[in-house]
Amino acid sequence: MIQFKDKKDATINSIYKPSDEIQAVRRNVYERFHLMKAGRVDRYGNDLEAKWRKWEKQYEAWRPDRSADDWQSTIVPPFTTTIVEKALAEMIDQTVQPTIVARGIEDIPKAKLMNYIKDYTWEIGDGDLEAYAAIKQALILGKTVWQEDYWQDKRIVKFLKKFDMDKNEEEYVKKEMTDFDDVYGEAVSLYDFYIDPLAQSINRGRFKAQDCIRRYVMDYNAFVESYKGSIFDQFGAVQYVRPGASSDYYQYYKPASGMLADQVEVLFYWGRNPDKLVIVANDVVIRDGPNPYMHKQLPFAEGSDVKRIVGSGFYAIGEPELLESIQDELTTLRRMRIDRQHLDIFKTFFVSNKETIDEDEAIIAPSRFVYVDDPNSIRPLEYRDINPSAYHEEELLKQDGRDVTGILSPQPTSTATDAAIQKESTMRALRMKIWLLSRELFTGIIRLRASNIVQFYKTPKVENIVGEGKINKFRSISTPNVQLETARDGSLVEKKERGEHFFEIKPEFIIPYYGSYDLRMSAEPTLPVSKPLLQQKVNELSNNPIIMAAIEQGHIDPGKMADKILEVNDFDPDELKAEVPQQGVQQGMVDEQQLLELANRENEIMLEGKKLGPTPYASRGHTNIHLAFINSEPVKNLPRAKFDDFINNISAHVLGESTAQELREQGGSRAGMPQPPTSVGQGVEGSEAKATNPALMIGAEGVPNMQ
Repeated sequence: MIQFKDKKDATINSIYKPSDEIQAVRRNVYERFHLMKAGRVDRYGNDLEAKWRKWEKQYEAWRPDRSADDWQSTIVPPFTTTIVEKALAEMIDQTVQPTIVARGIEDIPKAKLMNYIKDYTWEIGDGDLEAYAAIKQALILGKTVWQEDYWQDKRIVKFLKKFDMDKNEEEYVKKEMTDFDDVYGEAVSLYDFYIDPLAQSINRGRFKAQDCIRRYVMDYNAFVESYKGSIFDQFGAVQYVRPGASSDYYQYYKPASGMLADQVEVLFYWGRNPDKLVIVANDVVIRDGPNPYMHKQLPFAEGSDVKRIVGSGFYAIGEPELLESIQDELTTLRRMRIDRQHLDIFKTFFVSNKETIDEDEAIIAPSRFVYVDDPNSIRPLEYRDINPSAYHEEELLKQDGRDVTGILSPQPTSTATDAAIQKESTMRALRMKIWLLSRELFTGIIRLRASNIVQFYKTPKVENIVGEGKINKFRSISTPNVQLETARDGSLVEKKERGEHFFEIKPEFIIPYYGSYDLRMSAEPTLPVSKPLLQQKVNELSNNPIIMAAIEQGHIDPGKMADKILEVNDFDPDELKAEVPQQGVQQGMVDEQQLLELANRENEIMLEGKKLGPTPYASRGHTNIHLAFINSEPVKNLPRAKFDDFINNISAHVLGESTAQELREQGGSRAGMPQPPTSVGQGVEGSEAKATNPALMIGAEGVPNMQ
């Protein structure tokens, strides 16, 4: 049992003299740190860190060094490595993130936008790379931990301002550069994460952790640069932190083995109850305050490979632990067979003690003569051939390993499609691992991230502008191939449009009405269809008679279908699309803004009591302006008789436009209705508003023809 260190006469106490309250906080952090380290044992009392190191060596197929005269093999068949890498290759491609959903109808547009923000922050924070590291740690050590927080990565850099050629002198200007400033998540090494020894999980259930610690080891200069004068240096105590030093210098802190003399151990202590974030560096408390995150949970998520039974503690089982005895036997068998071959090549000889031959003369060499008195007095020690069953035994061991891990070996096939089908059937055992990761690790990550997005995206961000100035600006996200817009009713409109698009996030777009969001798995995690199988599936679908008939009748867009076929077959649709010349641009075509302007003019005409028929080829936005105008003050102030006439006129006008819009969407037309013009401009020119006022021109900048 590790003894808790409390050296009351330590040298540091003569330099660093915190208040009694901070002294109690410091002692509590190191006491909890001591208990958490002591709690790193399995249910049989074995040290987990020692087992982790063993399993890491097993994954890496580590082999001990051997001396020059050691002839025995040290080979390690990389069976564990193969199992872990095969599982990782299949699992990393899965879409296992939950979807953010609303708790009420009012938050549906906000939840939809939150998913776009989640995807954007995941991309800029290299979430896939961190997920790879987290899943790999779970497969090897059985457990993985992820921290979800807000990260500002800023530094001071120098730019050349002026160069004096006569004096050969350079003048530089210092500026602050921001490398990253957003919500962020990263995989945490199990060696640097310590948890409440009585906890079964981090943030879930009755037995969730009451506190935890993340440990950082930093170079002293980097520590001072990062913490001194920052928001973390609450008491200005960074100046008292000393690197290295002997154990007698500190009261509670004991430098870990392997730490260098110029390094600092920083402990971030997170408490649930009481609500705490305490930062201690080499026996010095530099911050003591509440958890800064709005969710008030421990800012960590966990993931497991194979969970132990209920009540077995926080840690889980990894692939090397499952394969430990199998790997040991495989290694032993392989080494024995190789040693047997060595002995067969470099034989042992029975030599008469009357012979004077020495060991060097017994070494084999081409066309070499060895002179002896009696050849019969020298006989090699012969061995039987290796029994073929020894190779079968190794294959049985490997099959046991595949059975226990679920990573089966694919069988030989003749085509790529057959190989893909075989692969899907043999890798289905990974479903349980993917299912568990999606509901444990990734659900925990997104639950914390959604809260952090609301917390930090609702306040403007300080950004540099040209020159020396700065402005406060709400954050913007990029949405590749999707253009986001907000409708008048507050709903989020998604338009599929290739290219990079940007959307500014305002507080009212993301703050939930019901306080928070829910999470939902969009679908059961399934193994992705392999590329050859997907190509075959899409190509066969495109030749299906029903699909072909649907394309002919307009139920399926042939252009979109062609794009999908090209994408599946690894071609860029944009590179193969024909360039369609824009027609009618010089023939009076107008944009949506001009149609909206025309609607305002029509409202004024109808307000005067004049009747107007429906505008040919009017857009939805054009008609919506008429509907909005009905509730305006000029209409409400009309006398009763004029009000009734106006309502009748505008109702007929709107009904005609709406009916025409529905028919156009259905691809048909109604008898007696004007046929759609070839351009919107022609529709405006043919409208009754134009006939009522011949001087009316298309567009806001138009001027009447004065001829």
